[in-house]
Amino acid sequence: MEINSENPKEIFELWTGHQQPKEITLVNGKYWQSAHWTKEYEIYAEIKSTETWWNDFKINNQLSDFKSLFNNEIQEKFYKNKNEEIIKQPNWFNPEKSSEIFIKGSSEFFWNSKTKTLFVHAIQL
Repeated sequence: MEINSENPKEIFELWTGHQQPKEITLVNGKYWQSAHWTKEYEIYAEIKSTETWWNDFKINNQLSDFKSLFNNEIQEKFYKNKNEEIIKQPNWFNPEKSSEIFIKGSSEFFWNSKTKTLFVHAIQL
């Protein structure tokens, strides 16, 4: 069964298969999952978290090796809504240009250490 959700209370669990930790708040989210048995999905999320949670997330997802610089390709992709997508990029998905950027495969993570906000665009097809 195909799944579509914009309910922040359920999106984290749909995405990760785990309950949302107490250290984070899912401010905004948009999630799509195909009916295919291989769990094809796309998620946009705005997450407020602690520095500790972010550091653990970064380690658990091996993101440290995938740090990127803000460049024209990222600007074109996210700030001009030209991202190849299954679901339309939400208007609230607007990471700060000063964010640390981690790109792993087709997924992007934008961490703002000042606001402790993580913007996620993850896609698995």
